[in-house]
Amino acid sequence: IHAVVAPADVAIGAAGGTGRANQHAFGIANQGSGRPNGQVALHAAAGMVDWRDLQPAADDYASASLCGFAEEVHKVLDGLSRGSESKVIYATWGLAEGLPTILLVQRGVLIPTENVFITYAQATAGKDSAWTHAFRSLIGADPLPQAGPAYVGVGLAALELYRHTAALVQEIIRPDDAIVIQKTLSRIAQAGY
Repeated sequence: IHAVVAPADVAIGAAGGTGRANQHAFGIANQGSGRPNGQVALHAAAGMVDWRDLQPAADDYASASLCGFAEEVHKVLDGLSRGSESKVIYATWGLAEGLPTILLVQRGVLIPTENVFITYAQATAGKDSAWTHAFRSLIGADPLPQAGPAYVGVGLAALELYRHTAALVQEIIRPDDAIVIQKTLSRIAQAGY
């Protein structure tokens, strides 16, 4: 197992507050590497966790993380307004990995290997959903829909993915986080995106 979105790690990550999604959701990285029995046991233990017990922690994690990624969204907006390719591209890196992780953790999706992260994220949101189309544009799996510099298209895809992620998890967003998230969504709209 190279990476598992394991409910036990979600609880630890959510209880620990905000932070890089990959530090919490992917807490079981390369565990049991080179030890087949360790991998089997680890996978079996993750599969036996009753997600219902951990759903509140997963919801808190998703809410806090989406709130935290507002900073990256503001960097994208600022970079687009200033024509700063570097700022836009750098800010989208975290969003490209973090927003799908929010969705996967909140929905309790176990990832048996990092090689299926993208496939599972798309399946969780819906293969033909607006979320998936924005995600695919952001990560370069589909062509960008507009002409112009690529960094602009990537930035717009990141903003769209943030909006769609917020919509998919809106029912679990905590009130304090909702203030920041709503202001961020409003700023995206005010900027004309």
